[in-house]
Amino acid sequence: MSIEDSINLDELVVIGLEPTTWYRFAKLQIDLLRTHVQGLEKQIDESIKAYEKERIATEVVHYEDEYPVVILEEHRGIESTPNDLEEIFEYYFPNLQRRSTLITLFSFLEHQLDQLCELFASTRQLTIVHTDLKDKGIDRSRRYLIKVVCLPLDDSSAAWQEIKRIQRVRNIVVHNDAKLVDNEVIKYVDQAKYLSRKSNWEDKADEVNILEGYLTHVLDTFDLHCSDLNKVISN
Repeated sequence: MSIEDSINLDELVVIGLEPTTWYRFAKLQIDLLRTHVQGLEKQIDESIKAYEKERIATEVVHYEDEYPVVILEEHRGIESTPNDLEEIFEYYFPNLQRRSTLITLFSFLEHQLDQLCELFASTRQLTIVHTDLKDKGIDRSRRYLIKVVCLPLDDSSAAWQEIKRIQRVRNIVVHNDAKLVDNEVIKYVDQAKYLSRKSNWEDKADEVNILEGYLTHVLDTFDLHCSDLNKVISN
């Protein structure tokens, strides 16, 4: 099952879904996404091991004094210098996959929170829906649940604060090609267990390096937040 399929599963069972049963299905999808992330990390690990094992030297270029100037290697149809080839297969490709998945995971959370707002509007027959409010994404749904549905949510909770930090990382990936220009994000990256800075000499700005474990951390945080919401709804 693809990650897109897991996000769209709610289309099959949305009839009869209520706020009190919302988390049960959100949890199911989080578990499916967790399996997807595990498969992604396994694929990345196998790809890196294959590069380290299968890369081959293709050419050594010398000046007249016989000192080597350019050494070229090839792996899976890509030829470059050893350093550049290592950059491609051990950093660029893994980060491309992890960044793409981070965007998808955050879209999943946005969708689930929007759906919760829709369920409240439907079951309580509210005249105001979440799309009537300003803002967008998780901030709009959060505001709707607090202001319109009147759920006593704590904006200082650990899960919500971490989601806001994850949101900032997601935003720089989407809007700034992962370049670290926001001091708040830089501080978070420096302190996070599964993130690091990567130098980018062309742009003279570091970019975020997403390490193995971060996507699982993101899902764990989403699950904790949804579970906290469910407890408030149940009470």
